[in-house]
Amino acid sequence: MVRRPPSIALSIPEPGYATLLCANFDWWQEALNMLLPATLYEAMATAKAHAVELDDRKKASAPFELGGERFEMQATGSRGKEFLLSNDDIRIEIGSTNIEWSITWRATAAALWEYGVHALRERVYGLLERAGIKPRRPDERWVSLTRVDYAFDFWSPAFTKEMTPELVRALVTPSEVKWRADMWGRSAKSSDGTVQVQTLTFGSKKGCQVQIYDKTAEIVEASGKEWMLDIWGERGGYWPTEKPADVWRLEIRMAGDWLKSRTSKDPEVFFEHQWQLIADGLFNRRLTVENPEDSNRSRWPLHPLYSLAIEDIDNPQEFVPVGHKVTKRRDELMQMLVANVAGTIRSAAVLEHGGTISQEIAKEIAAKAVVHAFVDKAHFTKIERAETRYELVAEAR
Repeated sequence: MVRRPPSIALSIPEPGYATLLCANFDWWQEALNMLLPATLYEAMATAKAHAVELDDRKKASAPFELGGERFEMQATGSRGKEFLLSNDDIRIEIGSTNIEWSITWRATAAALWEYGVHALRERVYGLLERAGIKPRRPDERWVSLTRVDYAFDFWSPAFTKEMTPELVRALVTPSEVKWRADMWGRSAKSSDGTVQVQTLTFGSKKGCQVQIYDKTAEIVEASGKEWMLDIWGERGGYWPTEKPADVWRLEIRMAGDWLKSRTSKDPEVFFEHQWQLIADGLFNRRLTVENPEDSNRSRWPLHPLYSLAIEDIDNPQEFVPVGHKVTKRRDELMQMLVANVAGTIRSAAVLEHGGTISQEIAKEIAAKAVVHAFVDKAHFTKIERAETRYELVAEAR
């Protein structure tokens, strides 16, 4: 079933209101269902032990070569992962070889902006292959997309003036989506002592989150990502004179069930529909232009920054259908479904006849269930949904 974006107007900004400096992936993370050679596991354990010996606070790292690339083996793992390897471009976390999907990798933001996500994916798969790390089951999908961030950077002194607490009145989100705003005093910029919004966040990182924040402030005060200044200059023609200012990032973060229901966390499905997915998140967690004459906020036109972002991705007119897609093997799934049906029939038989039931009673209830399925007015609609749900199911081998 095709899903369409809301019928709301884009706002054409005044000349000079904002310049889109650049847009790109800013986070890409995948889980891998792969196996390590025993010799490699031992070598990593040795390197980690060496890193521990270097500093009793476990803050040191030891050099380690994986698939021909130089990494640093950290003295401690991360979030249940035993080994943590990192370099300037790639971070790899490896857990127990007895657990499926125990390997996670992500690209650094600097690498994504410099090389692009496709080149980095090829690079990671290549080094893993050279290291002898192979898919646990090559005949099944062994890559799962766990998080994607896509960012638009705008230079807009005009928007800086708009980012005050009053702006939150123009937010339009699904009812279950929470938002927050981070404020700070503007007395250093203005003598009136007014308060400005530094960050607007709506949604959760565990699903879909959109954030608007002062990127120049983050670079100067926190992250140290001065390399972004060169990117803004090369791609957008923005060169700060003294101190960088007035660059705002509009960022969409996609993960969890939100990503799963639209792509089954398959990277290839994501790439096929990436602009529709980005537009979906922006339209449904949007900043608008207030229209006091219209009490229906959902009809308010899209804010100029959002409008520029939507135009940059060619304003997709369809969203990806939402529906859970199962990726198990067909024989495993059939066993699970049969067990579920058996349990339901047993419960219904006990409810109707008490604890003394027979196969004849069970067959009678099963027959009623079959009749109910075929007289259901939504029978064919439910068949279509099931086909979509199971389209990625693998044949048993």
